[in-house]
Amino acid sequence: MDNNSHKWWTVAIVIMAMAIFLILSVRSYVLDLKDIARKFENDVNEKSNQLVAKDQELAQKAGEITTNQQELARRLEEVRKLQGSVKTVGRCLIGTLGAIDALQKNDENQARQALFLIQSTCEQSSAIIKEIESYETDWN
Repeated sequence: MDNNSHKWWTVAIVIMAMAIFLILSVRSYVLDLKDIARKFENDVNEKSNQLVAKDQELAQKAGEITTNQQELARRLEEVRKLQGSVKTVGRCLIGTLGAIDALQKNDENQARQALFLIQSTCEQSSAIIKEIESYETDWN
């Protein structure tokens, strides 16, 4: 072999070695990229699953809030009714005290007039008191 031919073979071997090195480097880089992509996909899937779980949790909490709001509205309505009942019973008691006061002052006419004015209110109060006595609350 002549010197020129030997140089070409050396250059060809060096070029092939560099090509093999480059191919192996690119292959390693591609494998690294695939690994990074796999990890990224796993992270995305994990985050997606966490989001689905949080969405379900939020939907459940929203349902609980709606239920609690309905319960609160029901109880507020009960309180409003009871406030009206308390006012009715209070008017009956105030009228009764006025009649008792008039009787203590020996003013039978004023006592009768006070009792006449509160008769309907006291009848309502009597019904309210009977209802309250039989009323069982589920607040406990």
